[in-house]
Amino acid sequence: RALDYKIHGVEGTISKIINDKFFEYSWSQKNIAPIIDEQDYPSSYNPYPYIEFSEHKDWASVVSWAEGLYSINQNSSDELDDYIQSLKSTSESTREFIEKSIQFVQNEIRYFGIEIGENSHRPSMPITTFARRFGDCKDKTILLNYLLSTVGIKAYPALVSTYEGGSIKNHLPNPGSFNHVISYFELDNVTYWIDSTRAFQYGKLSNIGVGNFQKALLIRKNEKELINVNLAEGHKSRIKVFEKFSATENYEKPVTMELLVVMSSHEAEYVRSIIANQTLKEFSISYLNFYGQHFPTIKPLGDLVINDDRNKNQITIKGKYEIPKYWDLNTPQMYTDFFGEFISSYIQLPKTIDRTVPLALYHPIEIEHKTSFLFPEEIDWDLDFNPLVIKDNAVDYNRIINRIGKKIETIHSYKSLSGIVEVDEIPEHLSNLKKIKNALYLSVYSKKKSNIKSVLRSLLKKKKSST
Repeated sequence: RALDYKIHGVEGTISKIINDKFFEYSWSQKNIAPIIDEQDYPSSYNPYPYIEFSEHKDWASVVSWAEGLYSINQNSSDELDDYIQSLKSTSESTREFIEKSIQFVQNEIRYFGIEIGENSHRPSMPITTFARRFGDCKDKTILLNYLLSTVGIKAYPALVSTYEGGSIKNHLPNPGSFNHVISYFELDNVTYWIDSTRAFQYGKLSNIGVGNFQKALLIRKNEKELINVNLAEGHKSRIKVFEKFSATENYEKPVTMELLVVMSSHEAEYVRSIIANQTLKEFSISYLNFYGQHFPTIKPLGDLVINDDRNKNQITIKGKYEIPKYWDLNTPQMYTDFFGEFISSYIQLPKTIDRTVPLALYHPIEIEHKTSFLFPEEIDWDLDFNPLVIKDNAVDYNRIINRIGKKIETIHSYKSLSGIVEVDEIPEHLSNLKKIKNALYLSVYSKKKSNIKSVLRSLLKKKKSST
């Protein structure tokens, strides 16, 4: 059998010896320098040299190999037919039928695979997966595609890689380049990619989708090349945070804080998975501990309130807290701190700073962290109110500070632009990460040193009048 080969990450050639019974390929290297694993590199980069072999001359050959495996030739069962009829009778449109089918396969068919022998590459038939209520990515994809076919939607399996992403384009054509299967179909001239293994994913077709796989091989007749997996705009990860601090009466009483967090797409699905394995009390404590890092005296005013809008694939978290002894009345100036904490986990410096390989970033993600603080009086703050913009080819960060009467408001906006920082861009990028980190933690001081004295005098008068 003819084999093609390709060497990655190192110079060299492979020698081929032809014997009567077999071909022998050999490759050797001497005095190999050690490889330092710098970590945090993107899936498209592999620091280790490797050789791949393939007996497929092109991607069309891989499609032909897979078509026979993924063809659906079966008789249905009464149970499956009854379920399909119930879906049709409760769906007002083809779109709604598709949405219900996706939710069923994602959440009612347990993700579990017995991938040995032929099962490592041949999916089970829909009737089998439906009856036993479990399957791996191949099984779940074929079941979903079958359900969609009953309403005239032609869905196709698509091979993708969770490890290599778009870098499979650099591989020889080979089924071994892929480790995952998703669904592809069109509705009203719009393309949809659906991952049947994504539990906790809900919503309309416009709000759900797949991970950032970048490239896929569609198992469809006459397909010859890899195609792009475009992420739906409505399925990009977004986080919006609103913190409202209030000290409307005086500096003696606790400061109250109202919290509102809105998470969409992947972030909402992640929170659902956490909530499914925790009590509300445990989840509420995790947020309390999160804020307790900055406000040690903080106390919750009840448990968090969670609203799960499954139509939008969005989760809203509401909470209310009070912070006793917020003010330090021993300092000569009035000051307070603002934290854009929800952005900080996405701008961590890599383990290896002096890099010779590309750097990976979490992408795509958009975060807006807004904090307002209402003070008991108008204070002349020593603060630069000019907008701050920090941007490179990978990230875009903006900070805006507004003053409205007794209130100060900060708005931090962060958006990833790429999942990869190339080597020559890393010094600038790391410098920008440090700048963003500094900008997220803002200490606000009053210009005059008499603020605290006036506060103390007012507190003293209040105490004397009460006695």
